[in-house]
Amino acid sequence: MDIMLWIKEHPTMRRLSFGIIFAAVFSLSALADWPQYRGPNSDGTSAEKMLPSWPSDGPRVLWKLDAREAFGSFAIQGEKAYFISMTNESEVCYAIDLGTGKGLWAAILDDTIMKSSGGIGPRSTPVAEGGRIYTYGTYLKAGVP
Repeated sequence: MDIMLWIKEHPTMRRLSFGIIFAAVFSLSALADWPQYRGPNSDGTSAEKMLPSWPSDGPRVLWKLDAREAFGSFAIQGEKAYFISMTNESEVCYAIDLGTGKGLWAAILDDTIMKSSGGIGPRSTPVAEGGRIYTYGTYLKAGVP
């Protein structure tokens, strides 16, 4: 089943405009990898150039993606972005094509937190290294989807 269709079929999905983030911060023609939480140097900085001023109606939206609650961010390697979200009570790692926003694959990792301890859902960011993706789940389970 197509990952995007599967995500949209679940009634509790939230509409998140991840495309805005990529359009505003990164240029697809000269995209630098952001392979882990807080970037390549784990310090939250980027060598990418931002616009000196924003368009009055905001950045151009490249695509949008339906996803549920989560507290992580994206890992970006090449033309793919990876993030962890949830479905029902499971954590799922997703891979998406940055150019189109289309889902490439999804891998169920483990159960997720359903108690409202600051919010429900996954709390980690995947790591992209050497063509592989590494994850760390809410219940301290490491994995390679």
